[in-house]
Amino acid sequence: NYKMIWDEIRSEKGITLLSLALQMIVIGVFLSLALGLYKTYIPYKTSAETGDKLATIQEAMEDYYVYNGRYPCPAPLNAGLDSPAFGKEVTDECQDVVPVAGGTFRTIGRDGRTVRTGAVPVRTLNLPDKYIYDGYNNRFVYAVTEMYAQKDFIPEDDQGAISILDARNNDATSTPGNVVQLVFSTGGDANGTYSLQGTEVEPCDNTSHSGANCDFDNNATFVNTLQKSHNESSNDYFTHMISYGVTKSAYRCNDDPSSVKDTTFLIDTSGSMLGAGLCPPGMGRCSRMDVARWALRRVVPAVIHQTEQSGDPGKITMTGFVGLNTTSNVDAELNKRDVVFYDPAEDANRSDQETADQLNDQLMDMCPEWWHTTPLGIHIDALADDMGDGESGCNAEGVCDPDKRRINRITVLSDGENMNGKSPIGVAQYIKETYPNMVVNVIDVAGTARGVRELQSIASITGGEYYKADNPDELLNAFYHSSGICDPYIPINPVDTKGCASRY
Repeated sequence: NYKMIWDEIRSEKGITLLSLALQMIVIGVFLSLALGLYKTYIPYKTSAETGDKLATIQEAMEDYYVYNGRYPCPAPLNAGLDSPAFGKEVTDECQDVVPVAGGTFRTIGRDGRTVRTGAVPVRTLNLPDKYIYDGYNNRFVYAVTEMYAQKDFIPEDDQGAISILDARNNDATSTPGNVVQLVFSTGGDANGTYSLQGTEVEPCDNTSHSGANCDFDNNATFVNTLQKSHNESSNDYFTHMISYGVTKSAYRCNDDPSSVKDTTFLIDTSGSMLGAGLCPPGMGRCSRMDVARWALRRVVPAVIHQTEQSGDPGKITMTGFVGLNTTSNVDAELNKRDVVFYDPAEDANRSDQETADQLNDQLMDMCPEWWHTTPLGIHIDALADDMGDGESGCNAEGVCDPDKRRINRITVLSDGENMNGKSPIGVAQYIKETYPNMVVNVIDVAGTARGVRELQSIASITGGEYYKADNPDELLNAFYHSSGICDPYIPINPVDTKGCASRY
């Protein structure tokens, strides 16, 4: 073994040609092993880097879709580094008919729908520039069904137009050709690839195994297979990696006040809501609670106006955290406080100015407390029991139409996960079983990893919607979407004042 050889070498009084040769053999063996390991490591490293980037890009795509109601249009593949067009969607909402030559491509996919292909618009997505290229230093390719990149389009079903096939031409999705958008890396294959600098490495050879993935002008079909080959001399050479988003429908507004009975806003008043927020123009520095007040001063009047258009308006209430530890404590506090903001039986003739004044008084009194540690579950549970179920859609003769049911809606604004008391997920299951005509929408203004999972689950279980909103415009839009408002009603200009214990 190597130890015995080395001991023998060390026992010599000098270095002989034999010992030198043995040393060289040992060193050569180690270098050979290291070189083999390095050759194995390089493909793994580039593949892992590419996979990590694909996951980050898809997460950014989903966030962009949530915030904007559409996916971005592709960026030019041939835009030079640091040029004005680099990393930016080539046209707003993919509205122009003629693509920029050599930068983006257009073709027809499923059911005659148009697909646009180009580079990942990293700067439109607010991603670092490095996400425009893969682990092989070539640009990712991004394809999107154009309708989904247009803000006013609201899909009714699976209307994606991109097809994903495996190596044997089997469809990779349950509905053939229903993929909305995808991002892929050509791996080590130079066929039709664009370099980091934005130049085409090789023209697309659509007769090769990977040709389907670079024939952008002629089809919207892409090949994705788990069987990869890094042997460049093989006819099956294929290292492409594809990541694609699920088919989805945009958040839709309905402007139909007859679909909702009662609405309650539950506003997180835990101590963290005193943390710094991204403030609206003109407000200077402010807290998360100040940003919430800014949005609610605009949303609540619109919700009141909407419900007044119904022949049977519902109540609109709002509350922060009013008790801790047990549901009974919260119930008692809720009963003491007048959390009803609008009751059609009492407030039908109130003026817009009276509405604004009453709303502002209630908002200014709603202050975060350092000892409140996000008891979401308890409060959602108490509010659900207080509100009860919505109407079942039955007429005076007892004939019920489930499509015409009126729901009761709780809209939760929070910046974190539940910290004490009942589990919000358990409460959501309780609501689903006890009040089938109730939904809980959740607006997350922080997006912490654990909080996202929990808040998403609350909305999903109850049939509600989850929104992530970390700036004023996103928060306002989330409130409007949550309330089903298409055309916001703002009767007077709100007076934006920072309130209570704001440290700003």
